[in-house]
Amino acid sequence: MKRFKTRGDVHKAVRLRKVIPAFLLAICTFSITAQVSAAEHIVNGSFETPDLNDTTLFPAGSRAAVLDWTTFFGQNYQPSPAGPGPCSTSAFPVECNGDLLIDGWSVLWTDTLLMDDPANPGNLIPNPNPEPGRIEIQHNDITIRIPHVSPAKFSNQKAELDSHDRVDPTTGATVDNSNTSLFQNFPVCPQTPHRLTYWWKSRTTIPGDNDVRVVLDDAVVRVHMLTDSWQQETIDFVTDASGTSGVAFVSIGTGETHGMSLDGVSVIGPALDNCPPPPGSCEECDTDPLADVPGTTLGHDDDDHHVEGSPIGCECIPVEPTVTRSGRVIEPECGLCAGKGGFDNLTLLYDGNNTTTGSQGDGKWSVTPETIPLGGFPPTANIVVSEDKDGGVVLFSGSVKTGETFVFAPVKNALKVEIFDGLLLVQTVRFHASCSQPLEKLDSFGGITIWDGVRKP
Repeated sequence: MKRFKTRGDVHKAVRLRKVIPAFLLAICTFSITAQVSAAEHIVNGSFETPDLNDTTLFPAGSRAAVLDWTTFFGQNYQPSPAGPGPCSTSAFPVECNGDLLIDGWSVLWTDTLLMDDPANPGNLIPNPNPEPGRIEIQHNDITIRIPHVSPAKFSNQKAELDSHDRVDPTTGATVDNSNTSLFQNFPVCPQTPHRLTYWWKSRTTIPGDNDVRVVLDDAVVRVHMLTDSWQQETIDFVTDASGTSGVAFVSIGTGETHGMSLDGVSVIGPALDNCPPPPGSCEECDTDPLADVPGTTLGHDDDDHHVEGSPIGCECIPVEPTVTRSGRVIEPECGLCAGKGGFDNLTLLYDGNNTTTGSQGDGKWSVTPETIPLGGFPPTANIVVSEDKDGGVVLFSGSVKTGETFVFAPVKNALKVEIFDGLLLVQTVRFHASCSQPLEKLDSFGGITIWDGVRKP
């Protein structure tokens, strides 16, 4: 199950060799047909609740009322039975706002604190337990007092990922490093396309000050540093079979409380009560092949097909589907590669998650290497597609971000897809594209996924 957890193996982001703690990397063209209703899967993506202008929640004298910003623990915070935790009731710099938690989101401090080694007293080691963090929420009224702070992209509030109010739970002392990691897990329809969008803007122009990594399930999909205006990101992805997905925004800048702004986080996908059928399945019977129904008038032509307008006298003969090695069921005459002939063009998604759940048989495809090095796929890759498995005419060459699609033509038989991090070859994928082998939308080969195709007439 892909979801944002709080423990895992140590993993490094490729860009700038910034280390993301283990517990932050074990998480967790958009097409949903007209028959499938779309739904929002992110809760409180624009950070409008709690409303800092609500005087019933934030009375006069509170930090939210006085300064138009405050901090909140996330949904992962569990107050101690002995009290509200590391909060002060006498001064608002560390107030807990009546134990209010930020709606929808969980929060961790990105960087672990040092602790005394129980096995070797006096020796300091990183604390292995993830520490609940606090996210800073700003109301647009803050711009009246601090003009250089930008208003929210949407409505009245936004989040800032370099927060305040970190207190060492052991000593009670204030800690300067306030980088936060904001994450949310959510239920999804399995094996279906979804689209993540969000807006980001750096607060300062100091290199390294506002750096953020965006993690979708188990992949670093974006690296953000500096921009003086709001920027929107769009990332298409395919959910796995677990029914759960997750997204995280990991602040790894200098941690001095001036950080990246975030707003308008959204994940759109099929509604959970109306999940589409698995890829390659037919939603309705094709009425072919057909069999006579005893006691009724025949409605077949000479080729044993149902004649439109004839009396109902036929029913579908169950045909044994093909079960692929990935467990996917492909119904006959359904899906992207039904029938014979290849493609005029093919659209691939660079997903960077290194899963292979293709429909093609063993020996008809390859992914080399199958295990990606510790750094993972680059958030932006150079991708080269060649005409045959040994490399021939180049059909596509360009820079592609994780979650972006790219299209190429013509498509003949076998294809070779090379994924580079700069000049370093990360992975080579080979598969058949002539429909001599099954090929379905959302088939995944290593770092790429089959997104769509236009068949030859």
